Amino acid sequence: TTQASGNAVTTPTGYTPVTTATTSGGAVNVTTNVYRRSSPGGESAVTIAYGGTLPFAKSVVIAVYRGVDPVTPIDGAAVTGTTASGTTVTTGALAPVQPAERLVVLQGAGTAAVSATWTAPTGMQESAQDGGTTIFAGLADQSLGAPGSSGTRTSQLSTSGALTGVALALRPPQTTYGYDLRGNRTSITPPHAAPTTLTYDQA
Repeated sequence: TTQASGNAVTTPTGYTPVTTATTSGGAVNVTTNVYRRSSPGGESAVTIAYGGTLPFAKSVVIAVYRGVDPVTPIDGAAVTGTTASGTTVTTGALAPVQPAERLVVLQGAGTAAVSATWTAPTGMQESAQDGGTTIFAGLADQSLGAPGSSGTRTSQLSTSGALTGVALALRPPQTTYGYDLRGNRTSITPPHAAPTTLTYDQA
């Protein structure tokens, strides 16, 4: 969710805060709050409560990603970027440690315009946008290949404003292993499957 800085946002029920990006030094400053949730299914809506002097402009984008590790969905820490006034905002590079992770960039803007659109960073797809009345939010994503640096990512808005960007990498489910005190492997648990117990013939 993106809104003018200084307006409070209550974490939605069942969600976990990921990070916050706030611009400074501009004629208008905005804050983007990012939340995550491992959903059990059946969820059709999210309610977000705001504080401060209401009403005020705000924009929200929500995305559902399947095939993500339910225990540790985000690889490492998210990185942020801000622009006090301009048409582009750049987020720093991430270094995913697993193959086939998904890079997600969340975008926020506060402008004097009543209409604006986001353009995804090179190599990414703009998957969601919301906005109107000076506040605009967007989301771009991309499937990554082998582990390694994602490189910096630059999002572009069609008009000048105070801009925020948040980049994070989503981990695919991982196979986990159990071991005994001697270091022998005793179990294998694939993603979305029951564990297999391993035994050894001591003869």
